[in-house]
Amino acid sequence: MTARSERFTFVSQKLQSELGSAVQQRLLRRVGRAPGMRTLATVMQEAELVRLACQEAQDPTLAARLGAQFRDAQTLVAYVSRSARSLREAVTYAAQFISLSDDTLELTLQKVGEMDVLQLRCTQNALALNHRYQEFLMFALLTRIRAVAGRILRPQAVLLAHPLPDGRETFEHIAGCPVHFGAEANGIHFVQGALDAKLDTHDPALVDHLRALGDAKLLEQARPKMSLSGRVERMLIDALPGSFLGADEVAARLGMTRRTLVRKLTAEGTSFRDLSAALRYALAQTYLREGFGVSETSFLLGYADQATFSAAFRKWSDTTPTTFAKSG
Repeated sequence: MTARSERFTFVSQKLQSELGSAVQQRLLRRVGRAPGMRTLATVMQEAELVRLACQEAQDPTLAARLGAQFRDAQTLVAYVSRSARSLREAVTYAAQFISLSDDTLELTLQKVGEMDVLQLRCTQNALALNHRYQEFLMFALLTRIRAVAGRILRPQAVLLAHPLPDGRETFEHIAGCPVHFGAEANGIHFVQGALDAKLDTHDPALVDHLRALGDAKLLEQARPKMSLSGRVERMLIDALPGSFLGADEVAARLGMTRRTLVRKLTAEGTSFRDLSAALRYALAQTYLREGFGVSETSFLLGYADQATFSAAFRKWSDTTPTTFAKSG
């Protein structure tokens, strides 16, 4: 089932004011959205539109700024969150029902020491590799939490799993709190007690009704099971940056032998070598476009040295990393 986006219209309209109608229309056509289309755009189209817009504007903070402006969410998740007793309950309900509005997302809340950690994860690997889209989602999440709280809420930090060449200060200005790149996962850290604030919009009858409705919808929803190749690819993505897992380590984490891993991947029409190469090539293009140097990109992808990475990149693309980066 193809996931549809309820945020796409917001993004499209904001890009019209940011980049102008002509550029907006051109970008829409590039993601397969002709003027006047009434069907909901896919999440993949939304993510690609965000990425292309940042590239067009030559502004890596554009996605974060768009996310920080996203407040209007007319979904069951939004309504049940606003009806909750406390901000902690609101976040808990959002985590429980988020797949009803976007089944490409997973939200989890856990305790780490004295802090509450809210993590946001994309279930589709292609979305996880789109760094600008990850920034859009994280800043939109922060804005939604503040809207539910009804006040300026300053988290301990916003964390993003991908690295950033420079410009962190601008992201922190947009967020109003520290922003750390190259973290273990995308998330928001809250100090002890920050989520225990009571909500003025609490409605016991409405929240009970919406939770029952959400539970019924969840029973109807069947999320497709990820293939083994998809799980392997996700493990490789989650281990980055700076560490690229080998076949033996991946097999061990999956609770199988390397021989079994090879056999099962072959049955899916692929191999560990092919998955690794495709992922490295996709990320290499992303890092080089985002302004990372060749040596830094080589390190982020787990290569022993720059020469080995450059040889691999030439094999993939028939050009050098330096030439690719200059071409934009």
